[in-house]
Amino acid sequence: MTEVLKISLCIVAVYECTQEGMILHRLRAWLATQMDRLLGDERSEWLQMPLWGCLTCMSSVHTVIFAPLFGVALIDVPTTMLMVCGVNSLISKLTRRYDYQREQGI
Repeated sequence: MTEVLKISLCIVAVYECTQEGMILHRLRAWLATQMDRLLGDERSEWLQMPLWGCLTCMSSVHTVIFAPLFGVALIDVPTTMLMVCGVNSLISKLTRRYDYQREQGI
């Protein structure tokens, strides 16, 4: 279970680092431009979501990347991916609610 939290926090870190004003935003913008040019907007957007655009979507690709680093057995990767997806969905909902409340001055 701790592996799930570690992977989820790594994904949140990647997500946050690629947001506007953060350290990896320029790289994200450049890659997005290249993907748009090569694949077209619709296909590019579809591919960008699991790479850096959506915490829930990022669970798929990034769990495969981070799971071996935390000693998750290959047979356990699908289950781990689902659990990470759930944790990331909760984090996403909580941060959206916080952002909304902050914008509204609540």
